[in-house]
Amino acid sequence: MTLVAGGIGQDMCRTIIRAGVDLSIGQRIGWRVTDRHEHGSLAALSRELHSCQTDGRRFDLPESVQGLFGLRCDIADTPFPLAILYLWILGSLDDQSDPGPERNAADALIWQLSRLAPDLPYREFQELRRALDRAASVDVEM
Repeated sequence: MTLVAGGIGQDMCRTIIRAGVDLSIGQRIGWRVTDRHEHGSLAALSRELHSCQTDGRRFDLPESVQGLFGLRCDIADTPFPLAILYLWILGSLDDQSDPGPERNAADALIWQLSRLAPDLPYREFQELRRALDRAASVDVEM
């Protein structure tokens, strides 16, 4: 399959979806996509996700996050588990008090996915990394 700029293929989509399911089951995270238009900042969504997980509420993921990453995915719903993974990692890194080297949620997510699917083409990981970096750079704390 030929990869077009701004797109990720079915194998990477399946890896992201599988990782999202594993996270949801392993951490008992309940989430659903809603038609909320305003998604606030990624940091605010991340805090909300972690508080929902803590008190057992279902997390409402705004449908608008689908456009945040600017990716064309061979499996259309892939941006939603991608967002959940990214938000979870972002919040987990914020919770750590260790003043070690600067942490980056995109780095952590790419590392996790590369461990799950080491045979995927490197260019797909690069494309995904660029999308995560773009989303973080345009996101502002509200």
